[in-house]
Amino acid sequence: PSTPSSAASDVYKRQLLYHYFRDKRDFYLATTREMAKRLVAATAPDPGLGFEAALRSSLQRFVHFVGENPAIYQAIVHGGVGSDREMDDLLERVRRVTLDRVLDRLGVASPTPSLRILLFGWVGFTETAALEWSRRRDLPPEELVDLLAGTLTSSLPTHLKRPNQE
Repeated sequence: PSTPSSAASDVYKRQLLYHYFRDKRDFYLATTREMAKRLVAATAPDPGLGFEAALRSSLQRFVHFVGENPAIYQAIVHGGVGSDREMDDLLERVRRVTLDRVLDRLGVASPTPSLRILLFGWVGFTETAALEWSRRRDLPPEELVDLLAGTLTSSLPTHLKRPNQE
């Protein structure tokens, strides 16, 4: 396309964007919110699988999502430029869904403080490991899944004990 028609196209796109969104931030939030919904949907555990198989299956889909959408995943985790309360809330909701899914699959309604802290720590580790992997891609995806699943499953037995069992 010629420069004038390309410029006109850019103006039209910008007008269309601002017809649906107040500003760039509103567009950014809407896009990130939608991708976070897709991430949550993509990683839903298969109810027909046991805990470890469901965990691995969810992690495989998580790693695939991150691999296909590294910039969006980074935006979900880091919230873009600067601090933004709505982005922080979005990330916290995604984390809470992950935590609740693990607890549900473990059959734990009220986690002990140590289990709750372990799971929040594992979610943080998973986020950071996925970001590092997406930047370098120097580990096969299946090995990343093994690392993420193994980190959680090797830590769980100690923290699943009930206080009256200690």
